[in-house]
Amino acid sequence: DLTVGGDSDFSGDATFGGDVISTKANGLISGSSSSTGSFGSVHTAGNVGIGTTNPDGTLHVHTATAGSVTAEGNADDFIVESSGNGGISVLTPDASAAKIYFGSPSDNIGAMLDWNYSSSTCKIGTSKVGAQVILRGDNNVTNLTLSGASSSEIASFAGKVGIGTSAPVGKFQVYHNA
Repeated sequence: DLTVGGDSDFSGDATFGGDVISTKANGLISGSSSSTGSFGSVHTAGNVGIGTTNPDGTLHVHTATAGSVTAEGNADDFIVESSGNGGISVLTPDASAAKIYFGSPSDNIGAMLDWNYSSSTCKIGTSKVGAQVILRGDNNVTNLTLSGASSSEIASFAGKVGIGTSAPVGKFQVYHNA
């Protein structure tokens, strides 16, 4: 065991076979004397936690506990956890698009979410011919399916559709109050 009291500076490479822990409140372990706690790169054989010593996935950013919950195993590569509102921000200039892509070896942009402030557009879609965008609601029931191929657009709805009313009485109702 090695215990160091106070500040210490090291030059060259250092290899540790165990944990590197700062016991100081808001203590930093940084890559340079001017760093504020960030590293150019971190290599680890396991998971990485920011704000937690027990990460639930590959990268777990933990502001505060969300309660007794663990990320589902099919989506635990990047976890953001908070006891209140939580989120991820993708920030770009007004004229540029902020994007999240979902891909595979067959198509690196299989599906996408795209926002552009200047054009006032939010796009949700797929790039695969014949693919569908399905919106689900209560109890994972499909409420809207959008698909299109060869310049055609097809939408199918489950349930009732109302225009001018939030409580249609039939499959399709148009309400106008003159």
